[in-house]
Amino acid sequence: MLNSVQKKGILIVLLSVIFYAIIAFYSDFEQLSNSFQKIQLFYIPPILSLVILSIFLKSERQRYLLGKISIKISIKESFVIFNAGQSLLVTPGGVGSLIKSHFFKQKFDNSVPKTVAVVLVERFFDLVGIISLILIFLVFRNFNELLLPTLAIASAMIIIIILIRNTRLFLKTLSVLTKLPRLRKFGNSLTESYNSILILTSKKTLKIIWPFSILCWMTDALAVYFCFVAFDLKFDILETSLISLTSLILGAVSLLPGGLGVTEISMIGFLTNHKISLSLASALVLFIRLCTLWFSSFLGFLSLKKALSK
Repeated sequence: MLNSVQKKGILIVLLSVIFYAIIAFYSDFEQLSNSFQKIQLFYIPPILSLVILSIFLKSERQRYLLGKISIKISIKESFVIFNAGQSLLVTPGGVGSLIKSHFFKQKFDNSVPKTVAVVLVERFFDLVGIISLILIFLVFRNFNELLLPTLAIASAMIIIIILIRNTRLFLKTLSVLTKLPRLRKFGNSLTESYNSILILTSKKTLKIIWPFSILCWMTDALAVYFCFVAFDLKFDILETSLISLTSLILGAVSLLPGGLGVTEISMIGFLTNHKISLSLASALVLFIRLCTLWFSSFLGFLSLKKALSK
């Protein structure tokens, strides 16, 4: 299992290096190099500390959700397993995080359908947290081009919650699915996952997880803000957050691994529209992705062996 994860991770890294090399080529490598030299290095420790804090907060959210379905683990165990799940963060929609269900099964013999429900709800509330922050910041900044798409995604997510909470609809859908030979054997697992999702999306849970998810992503947004500061760029935190979070959403809906390509190009586009040169915009985006996505994935790989050990 571990070797398989490592092989996939290496392949994704190689593809990413090729993509970033293309960005460097089109941005003029010499100018890109000069832009990197502008980085104020003393900002790197607080940036990485905020990324680690975000990972810890999300691991606590995971622990809370697990507790709601009667799975009790320690703060340390939750952090290690959540962190290990970050090793496959660079997957379409971040679904590689489902590997955490394997860890829970191997270490604690927890039911896979129940823990899969937790991972799916986590991913959903990541989107809820990001969309909520974008809508809050749009109140204070004039990014009209973002308003309608953001409202459309928010509306779709509300509809998804309503449909999920409709038990009658689920039972009808399950009845149809279990008539298919290949899906018939998954009927009990789907029911177990659905029952867990119902618990995890209750009003009481929503009141806690929604604002907590906003806090998690505000921590990430703050890390990105300091990336801008490290390049001595005069953007306020509302602007940096709207640029980075919107690009993350676009990357997520693209279903490409880690939003690779879409997220970077979107951020570069937003920055060049703000009169930032292509070379500086490219350097900043590569720096942000290195400090957030790739740093998190690196920490995840470091935690893999610990997560897989009994």
